[in-house]
Amino acid sequence: MIYLRDLRVRLQDRRNRMHRIDWIQYQVELKQFVNFLDGTPHFRSLLTVLDASEPLDFEQWKTEEASGRRVLLPQSETQRAKVCRRIIQECANAENDRAAMEWGGRFSTSFDFPVMCETLTKTVLDPLVNYLHDRIDDSSHVLFALERFKFKVEWFRQEELHQKYENDTRRVEANLNSVLREALFDYGIDYPFSEPVSPSGRTDVVAMLDSDDALVLEVKVFDPDRQRDKRHICQGFHQVNRYADDYQQIVGYLVVFNCSDLQIVFPSEASGEVPPRITHAGKTFFLIVVDVNPNRPSASKENPSRRQQITLDDLRSADAAA
Repeated sequence: MIYLRDLRVRLQDRRNRMHRIDWIQYQVELKQFVNFLDGTPHFRSLLTVLDASEPLDFEQWKTEEASGRRVLLPQSETQRAKVCRRIIQECANAENDRAAMEWGGRFSTSFDFPVMCETLTKTVLDPLVNYLHDRIDDSSHVLFALERFKFKVEWFRQEELHQKYENDTRRVEANLNSVLREALFDYGIDYPFSEPVSPSGRTDVVAMLDSDDALVLEVKVFDPDRQRDKRHICQGFHQVNRYADDYQQIVGYLVVFNCSDLQIVFPSEASGEVPPRITHAGKTFFLIVVDVNPNRPSASKENPSRRQQITLDDLRSADAAA
């Protein structure tokens, strides 16, 4: 895909700049690199999934493995990428202009500033860049694909899918599930199976079963007027948690097609985070709401009383009660 090729070119260009930059401007350029990653939706999605992957206490790692001029990076590729990302963020967000030099000094045997910068680039920035290159067009871009699907539906296909819902309310979840699976396939997600059987039942979508990163996703429809209320969504959370256990995954996705005129408000571990993300039972779950009803008021005209608040306790209680 031209889009993915362009992402690779832009990422590599940013990496090359870090190798060429004068040491005096190094930390400023590093901040621009971080802003580039955070400002590019595809990379932001990949890094969000990275943050949710294998647990790592960065402060503990610093104390145990990076206290002197001999730094031991984790053996796991994912944990190494997480450490590299945190080091780069720490340098970019530091109030002083010597944070990059201090980290470079930990990795380098030289006291020469340009050498320190080059060592930091090779040891910390390059592994993160390589991690992103390896995942630009593989299963780790699931979150990006789901966000793209949400916007595509809300901008271009609301009326079509809402009409599909009204025409067949009994099979609506199966119908919308099919639309989502087709979109995932178009985005490069191989074999998004519908309702494969696991020990806990039938999950709505599972993909990449032959990889270490199987996609576990549950689809629910929200419409209180047709008995698909908050409890129905909470049941979906319980199901995706169980399916994640069955497929030994630490990341799962709950996609809610909102066919009502209410606004669904999910909790999130970070204020204002989109899409919301929560941690439960040692796993991370992304909660994506796709608004299908074209008659729902715009944000400027929305009545706060017309919101369906779903709390973290609601979700966890449903899982505990099941």
